[in-house]
Amino acid sequence: MIEALAVSFGRDANEKLVDLVRGAKTQDVFAPVTVIVPSNYVAVTLRRDLASGDYGTTSWVGTGLVATDFVTSYRLAETLSGEQFLAQGRRPLRDVVIGSVMRLVVAAAPGMVRRSGLH
Repeated sequence: MIEALAVSFGRDANEKLVDLVRGAKTQDVFAPVTVIVPSNYVAVTLRRDLASGDYGTTSWVGTGLVATDFVTSYRLAETLSGEQFLAQGRRPLRDVVIGSVMRLVVAAAPGMVRRSGLH
């Protein structure tokens, strides 16, 4: 199940997320939960915050996190489509390839990222 909610930033958001995680684990503390985050930095910070217990208990057992994944949308897409790519003999794009393509695009049409004095 995918659920999207609008909440205010900060503590309110963390408390609501703890409530959702706890709700998903009412029957089984090991029930898998995936939280989509904007960056790996946010994933680490959020995991630490929620596991601390400062925002409430994450399951009927208490604080801490078990079977809870924090992933970026890019990593989620890679995980969901990985087997299909491999079956077709293809591999997911890596950051190096994406970075190379971005540099080519910016070099071709620099727009706002044009550096003055460089040709």
